[in-house]
Amino acid sequence: MTMKLLTPEKLAPLASYPGIIDSHIHLDSKAFAEDFADCLTRAREAGVTRMLLPSIDQASSQRILKLTQEHCQLSGAVGIHPHAAAEFDPHSSPQLWRELLRQGKWAAIGETGLELHYDFCPLETQKVSLQAQIELAAETGLPLILHCRLAEEPLYDMLQPWAGKLTGVVHCFTGGWEWASKFLDLGFYIGVGGLVTLPKADEVHEVATKVPDDRWLLETDGPYLSPVPFRGFRNESCLLPAVVERIASLRGQSVSEIVRQSAENATRLFHM
Repeated sequence: MTMKLLTPEKLAPLASYPGIIDSHIHLDSKAFAEDFADCLTRAREAGVTRMLLPSIDQASSQRILKLTQEHCQLSGAVGIHPHAAAEFDPHSSPQLWRELLRQGKWAAIGETGLELHYDFCPLETQKVSLQAQIELAAETGLPLILHCRLAEEPLYDMLQPWAGKLTGVVHCFTGGWEWASKFLDLGFYIGVGGLVTLPKADEVHEVATKVPDDRWLLETDGPYLSPVPFRGFRNESCLLPAVVERIASLRGQSVSEIVRQSAENATRLFHM
């Protein structure tokens, strides 16, 4: 899918809210290769102070290591996405992760989790990869970044034995309030992004409204899931003010309070 690039004219109406932390953006992807520096500049101008880059595979982890070494406002997570879980090797992958963890300052393990919407990888293969990353998170004390699409029940079942032993975030959560409550009870945070701006995303609205002040994170999932009115454009951290405004409206709180909550939560969870 081709994504349109943002222009100064398109961005002009956006406000700037200093102190925003983007807890999930794939800045190492090819979608940002042509104008990476400009993306960082636009983010800074929108008030974004830090960005966390989750890995999707081993090559992604290597790219993220380099980016976080070059840019102090970037943090990284090491792991394998469920779409790429077939890449996981029980002998070599954990060893490679530990080598990477020794080379840089990493904020989390992931992006891991389970995916049942797309059929890129068998569920049992995803589970093997996820289990290894759960164990790595428990070993290192780092939080997990979890992907979950139509897979709330099997993901919950895998996390439940670890309740109280690890934490993390179920990012871009779309599973409804009942499942959100269950993950919150396990000690996890909930990620809220551009989907909250969609007018008919009732379950996402409910979660964003009800999640406790100290248990949610702001994210883009860029280059995907751009907020309204930027649908069809590449998602970047600089679009987060639109998300902040929508969450503030839903929760009946000020924009400054939303920025403060999300930044404090990300700082606490990822030890930024």
